[in-house]
Amino acid sequence: VLSSCVLLTLPVLGFTAARLGRRIRHASMETQNAYSEAGTIAHETISGIRTVRAFAQEKAEAERYQNKLRAAVQRARRSILAFAASNSLSLLAAEGSALLALWVGGLLILRGQLSAGALISFMLYAFLVAKGVRASSDFWSDAVRSLGTAAWILELLDRKPQLPAGGTKQLAKIEGRIVLSDVHFAYNGRPEVS
Repeated sequence: VLSSCVLLTLPVLGFTAARLGRRIRHASMETQNAYSEAGTIAHETISGIRTVRAFAQEKAEAERYQNKLRAAVQRARRSILAFAASNSLSLLAAEGSALLALWVGGLLILRGQLSAGALISFMLYAFLVAKGVRASSDFWSDAVRSLGTAAWILELLDRKPQLPAGGTKQLAKIEGRIVLSDVHFAYNGRPEVS
């Protein structure tokens, strides 16, 4: 009877691992992708800082980065919520079944069908098993997040380049002339210097 009370957690843990595991993996992939996009914008902006400064685009680039970063944080928030829901359901199921076993054990003691020592030893063993199940549940959640990240990395590695690896396309021979006529130059505010 007490063992069946403890085993009631298995369907809840199975549901949590199956349903929320997929959500955690998908959310982890989206989060990695969003942070990658934000990092790409930061890299492009820092690499081309002279161009950004020359065209006074600091504010626009900062805003573009902030928008991508906000999107990444939103995706990370969803990933964290799915992870928290998975852990919460696992903990609630495990602790709920332990309390149910304790309550049923108390009733069995009152009826004289179980001794207090037997209930205590069962509960100690049940808590040892529950600790292992909880640890495996945490491991599964971490493994699912890692699988999501690994799938994202493998997806990046499988991409085919859009440009040929041999360099740029060679143009046919170009012939022509450029003629500059009636071209003048002067500094702004100093027309006498040309």
